[in-house]
Amino acid sequence: MAKLKYGLVIDGKTYKDFTPKLLTIGGELAALDYLETAAPVASKIGQELLENTAYLAQQVEIAGVDVTPDLLLDKLASEDYYVINQAIEDLQKKSATA
Repeated sequence: MAKLKYGLVIDGKTYKDFTPKLLTIGGELAALDYLETAAPVASKIGQELLENTAYLAQQVEIAGVDVTPDLLLDKLASEDYYVINQAIEDLQKKSATA
């Protein structure tokens, strides 16, 4: 388990605890499905962020929260985006050496 710096505020409640997960094939397919229906972003960097967030939503669990790309885009602070990515990277390193 890891902790967000600012957390996600949903219906007045702040969620900070999360669990990073490795991306599964099912998670990748879910991200690709989301991206097929998402409105395109004008800038290249914005489009990359949208794509990364679609995958990120598949690699994080927050108890009591249905984590979706739209939720993360609307509620996740930029610094917490990097916190989650670092936790996933640490999990990947740990899993590779196990």
